[in-house]
Amino acid sequence: MMMLRWWPALSSWGAGLILFSVSAQSSLPVGIPAAALAIAAFGWGMAALRRDALPLPRVALAVAMGVLIAGVALVMAGGIGWLGWLALSALVLIVAASAAVVLRRRSEDAAAPRRTHGSSGTVALVTGALLVAAVTTPALAASEAGELAVPHGELHGVHTH
Repeated sequence: MMMLRWWPALSSWGAGLILFSVSAQSSLPVGIPAAALAIAAFGWGMAALRRDALPLPRVALAVAMGVLIAGVALVMAGGIGWLGWLALSALVLIVAASAAVVLRRRSEDAAAPRRTHGSSGTVALVTGALLVAAVTTPALAASEAGELAVPHGELHGVHTH
């Protein structure tokens, strides 16, 4: 099913964006691992889109659980706000659930072919992208970088007569 490949890939990219924002606003001991996880999330998402199956589902499941646990520690230490953590958690849970489904399917029936339909795949991709954007955008806006960003919708340096 295309949705099982696209949604986790898109979700890992959204999680990567949030992890990059954590990296940008954190000290080196937190920032470097967060940036490394963000880069890994982007790479894993790209690999998921290029392959017929999710790459390294056991590793993805383990890393997702680690990110969830580390996210709680980040909230307690002030490295990420609650909104950012909730968004990160939701995106990571999509990856974890998808990896768990893949692992379960492998154990039940590795040889069963799955058919996909082009139009439903496109709808799944667009829906997934919209959901990831809806979750990721508020989390990025609530980050330190988002709070310091120039307000959107305002004209700066434009003089009208």
